[in-house]
Amino acid sequence: MKNRKNLYLLIGGAIALTVLGVWLLAGRSGENAASQEEVRRKRISGFDDPSLELAELAKKSDVPFVKVLMDFREWAQYPPDSRPLSAGDVDQIRHEKIELPLMPMPIIEDGKPKEPVHSCVLQAEAHTVYEDQTHETQLRCQNLTTGKFVLADIKALKLTRTAASTIFPTPPPDVVKNDAKPPISVSFFFKPRQSDWGDMELTVDFALPEEKTSYIHQLKTHFFSSPQAPAKFTGKFHERLEKGSLIISAELQVRLSGSYRIEANLMGDDIEPVAHSRTDVKLGGGTQWVELLFFGKILRDRRLPGPYKLAGLRGQQMNLPINPDDLNLPPDQVDKILAGTQQVEPIKRGILPWIGEYKTENYQLNQFSDAEYDSDFKRERIAELQKLANTP
Repeated sequence: MKNRKNLYLLIGGAIALTVLGVWLLAGRSGENAASQEEVRRKRISGFDDPSLELAELAKKSDVPFVKVLMDFREWAQYPPDSRPLSAGDVDQIRHEKIELPLMPMPIIEDGKPKEPVHSCVLQAEAHTVYEDQTHETQLRCQNLTTGKFVLADIKALKLTRTAASTIFPTPPPDVVKNDAKPPISVSFFFKPRQSDWGDMELTVDFALPEEKTSYIHQLKTHFFSSPQAPAKFTGKFHERLEKGSLIISAELQVRLSGSYRIEANLMGDDIEPVAHSRTDVKLGGGTQWVELLFFGKILRDRRLPGPYKLAGLRGQQMNLPINPDDLNLPPDQVDKILAGTQQVEPIKRGILPWIGEYKTENYQLNQFSDAEYDSDFKRERIAELQKLANTP
């Protein structure tokens, strides 16, 4: 299992270490109740079991195992792949974009930094560029005194692609100045070729004429290039109730068979976030249906009756360089297989997110079960934590 986990980390599996760090700081420094509630919400909404990392930290710190057990029980009242969703879960609601802040741009003169005059951001408008799409990155700079956006003077561009641990130079993107209406910015447009798969890094060197200096600033940003679509959402859906939970099935036209991860959000009729779901499934070629579970207790706890709207439907093919079944072999055998495996294809291929909303039937809250999630894994994990906490 350790090898399987490590490999999935390489392909972008989420880890809650940042949240855990915030949780520990909050617990030790007496953060206010609002901050504590935010950490709790993040923990409950996450797909990953928070007790795994917390238990390791508890062995080395003063985090009590009783607290780890309580947190796990709270998290595990819902299935691992069907979680509550709230307005604070920006990474799920705005899944297509990683918003970056404007950063102060200090000026270095005679080896010493001067007070910054501007703040800038190099913002990728999406974290992934898909087949037949053109990707845009914007450079925006704002005068810290006047608040006005100013046009940067581009001095140099470099775009590189990292694939299979090798860095490749890539032709620089097209540059377009947007000075007709605010916010003034410079855009960089990139359309990938079929060979342009991997992690992209854009480096921009620029000057700001308002500074009346020859100093050159530099910013970098990253996005992922996935120029071969493995499947396409057709926009067809059907739904059903099963054991007090809502299951929505989405149709895909699959070009490349393999292992897929599909995700979606469920929103209230007034666009209030309710739940999000993901599923890992093997798909053959042709027309396929994928089921997304929205657990009954989540809907009961949110106290929002239907109809609901399915939104943010997205997915990717998990194109592992080895057979996933090999990850269950003894560690030394797995290491040997990995050492002799070459990555000649993308380790993941993105599906163009479906732009639209699917509206469900009307539902009353009493149609959904308020029973907590139960499984062999949950019972075994609770028993393990009870033993560590020395509590029944």
